[in-house]
Amino acid sequence: MSGLVFRRATLADLDFVATAIIEAERSGTGHTVYERVFDLPPDALRALVESLLREEIPGSELCCDNFVLALADGAPVGGIATWIEAQGNPPSSIVRANMLAWALGAERWRAAQSRLQLLAAVDVPRAAGALQVESVYVVPSHRGGGVTRAIIEHAIAECRAAQPEVEKAQILSVVENEPSRRAFSRAGFTIARRIQSESPELAALFPGTGRLLWERSI
Repeated sequence: MSGLVFRRATLADLDFVATAIIEAERSGTGHTVYERVFDLPPDALRALVESLLREEIPGSELCCDNFVLALADGAPVGGIATWIEAQGNPPSSIVRANMLAWALGAERWRAAQSRLQLLAAVDVPRAAGALQVESVYVVPSHRGGGVTRAIIEHAIAECRAAQPEVEKAQILSVVENEPSRRAFSRAGFTIARRIQSESPELAALFPGTGRLLWERSI
């Protein structure tokens, strides 16, 4: 899509970045894993995400500085989180878990352990040293116009220039998310791994039956 301008997000973009994270987590459904696992109403979820973003801890999607934004006419119309997995940080799963445990408090974190164990059935390991693409979001008025592909290509070019040793990019998606399938395929990604579960208990928490790991060489 022509006419887009790209830049890294800052805390001034916190509202848009929080929306991107939450909407990407919903994956086209009416709820997020966070809401179901931690018994959070939507307003509490947003407050949680915003509080974590303010900490500016790198290594996962929960950091404004990890977001690349696409702007049209000066306003954000899309965004993706990017980072190099486990580069100078623990794995992103550990970074995210530590942040959530701190923000939610010990009691709520302990209460969620059985549900977190259910989610582990569809965990897909990320490759250390690979560029991660997460929380892919485009505002409804700009969907279908190639914004997702344009942001991903910009992020990959940025990575090539800064860290030419990185060899591949990865994205995780929910199996049933067809718009994501189409967008990631058009961006040159192919499915490298699929993990699914038929557990009815998992279905009450997760917006699908499992995850897909997408990869492309960069």
